[in-house]
Amino acid sequence: STQSTWGFYMDRPPWSTRAYVGSPMAQLHEEIVEWLAYMAPSKAEMALRNILINRLVDAFTDGPQALFPGAKVHVFGSLRTGLLLPNSDVDLSVMGVEGSIEDALDRIAAHLELLGLCESKPQVIRARVPIVKFTDRISKIDCDIGINSLNGRKNTHIACKYLKQCPQAGPIIMIIKTFLRQRGLNEVFYGGLSSYSITLMVIHLLQVHYQASSSNMGRFTSLGKILVDFFHHYGFHVELADVVVSVATGEFLPRPRAIPPARLSLEDPQMSSNDVSAGSREIHHIRLAFRQAYLALMEPPPDPKTRRLNAQDELIMNRPTLLNRILLIDRNILIRREDFDVAFEQYVANNPGEIREDAYDSDFSAVSEESSLPPANRNGEEDEGEGEEPSTKRMRR
Repeated sequence: STQSTWGFYMDRPPWSTRAYVGSPMAQLHEEIVEWLAYMAPSKAEMALRNILINRLVDAFTDGPQALFPGAKVHVFGSLRTGLLLPNSDVDLSVMGVEGSIEDALDRIAAHLELLGLCESKPQVIRARVPIVKFTDRISKIDCDIGINSLNGRKNTHIACKYLKQCPQAGPIIMIIKTFLRQRGLNEVFYGGLSSYSITLMVIHLLQVHYQASSSNMGRFTSLGKILVDFFHHYGFHVELADVVVSVATGEFLPRPRAIPPARLSLEDPQMSSNDVSAGSREIHHIRLAFRQAYLALMEPPPDPKTRRLNAQDELIMNRPTLLNRILLIDRNILIRREDFDVAFEQYVANNPGEIREDAYDSDFSAVSEESSLPPANRNGEEDEGEGEEPSTKRMRR
């Protein structure tokens, strides 16, 4: 069996159910489809996320102890785009709160503790966009709560619009998010790439290399080729010192001199003067990881008679599948899945008759059932706009 510091594993990774045939890119495509199916949220996980949001709606706006009567809770991020992973946070904003945001966040943290919703003391993060972070006591799902925050909702709206045009983007975004998370390069606070930055990068790749639009993306179905192209494009091809990546134009723009040449520049589709990736100061390490991933996917298995590898390269190249060369088996994901099942069973036992079968489905997901991709893949749908979102309503019970 294969052994590593991240995951143990067997002869094949847990998402791979069979041997793949065809060209390497065809094999990688089939494995990505299986990985997506494996990573898809379980019924227990979706129910727990919905239960958490219901309880927060009660706590802040609708319940007898509501902290901000008349306000609205809006969900954004991966629950809205459909790009949900087992370790994804729940992101929401309480809209229509009057007074000081700092005071409101302190009140939220105290209220969460008073109602016994959090596993430990909530953290008030006083950053550029201040939030309350806490872990749900029942599901152990992490949650970020903002006040009157429009950026997250607007970013989600834009992501959904482009995901609808480019259905192949969703699976690639999920893989890149997982790839960077496993290498500690997914948190902007530590210089990594945000999910929104990754989304814009994947969309721009499809615009530049595949002339992506809703009318012609159906012709490009090889997720394996798109993934390899992504690693090559941002690992080797893009000259960071010269260009700005612009999804709004679908082109590379000349780089202003004011932007440091050593980092990635991603134009904000909502405001061209805003650089979405300004905080991603570890771009050198990110690009290095992309280059290594490209080489790992493109290199054939070594012939021990003609080529000697160092111990690390040999471990990577001898992994049982192509995708497993760049994605490790995360034991935390496996444990989290089991925890979701146990937590949901306990909740149902303690709250008999509360959960209906249709409560397993998410009203917050932007996944479309109509897609040119295989069933395991996901496709975003455009946000409803400025009207009431599904996130303002209680989930079915």
